Amino acid sequence: MKLRTLLPALAAFAFTTFAAAADKPAVTMHCERQLEPTSTFELRFPDAMVAPDQVGQTADAPPVLFHPALKGHFVWLSQRSGTFTPDEPLALSTTYILTLEPAMTKADGKALDADFRETVKTPPFQLLGWNVNRAGWEKDVAAEPKLSLLFNASVDAAAAARFCKFVSKSGDEIAARVENADAAVGSADAATARR
Repeated sequence: MKLRTLLPALAAFAFTTFAAAADKPAVTMHCERQLEPTSTFELRFPDAMVAPDQVGQTADAPPVLFHPALKGHFVWLSQRSGTFTPDEPLALSTTYILTLEPAMTKADGKALDADFRETVKTPPFQLLGWNVNRAGWEKDVAAEPKLSLLFNASVDAAAAARFCKFVSKSGDEIAARVENADAAVGSADAATARR
């Protein structure tokens, strides 16, 4: 196909695609690319959804549904947009599917007929960093080595202790003494392992 005949064909395709999308308006979602425990989700609707006096108010029931379920509240930022704030941290290693409340109505009382289905994924539980006090380690390992570990979620030291040990070259094992970090010094998500 020559370029002259290809361009009108592409223009017709783009127009048809745009027209088909215009038949059913879309609700859009805006959130941070990297989900955090404090992430919020902003929804923007094609039509006015609430009366002007409801702007700034918390909705009786959030218009967005999370699967698996996630407790939270929704505040209208304008007549056509609002923010969902989770009341609990997002679960790690989880895929959430977001849809609209099926019986949603617009401000004029008519049913909302719009497309909306989003998928968001949370990161897995992981070690973010570690630190070793290396003083005196140039020639030999310290008699009581101390390591600090930082995770992306709170860790219970007592529960983590069974996974922490020191292993010698010959395979000898010594259980580590695991303590939560001092909150005044560092993050509550840090754990310290000592011999």
